[in-house]
Amino acid sequence: MTKDLVTQVKQYLSGHKRRNRFAAILCVLSLTTVLGVSLMMTMPAISLEQAEPLLETDVTSAVQGAGITVRVTAAAQPKQDETYFLLSADNWNAGLADIH
Repeated sequence: MTKDLVTQVKQYLSGHKRRNRFAAILCVLSLTTVLGVSLMMTMPAISLEQAEPLLETDVTSAVQGAGITVRVTAAAQPKQDETYFLLSADNWNAGLADIH
């Protein structure tokens, strides 16, 4: 029942090839998953970003506590059921009021 050395080496090499092939396939699938998920996660952020929205105001500066009226004109994305617009203040000591 003992196998000769050549048969044992052949079995080891075939098992080693099989494990290497399995590891390579697993790495390719993992890489595909990581790239796919990261791409899908960035798509909403890219689609929500508008390069140059139209902003109109009469006053360009104000003292602290004074308000500036701003008119924002933007177009909805075509062929979508709903479009949401987000306004935020990205400056120090700035904010948005509830009045609209």
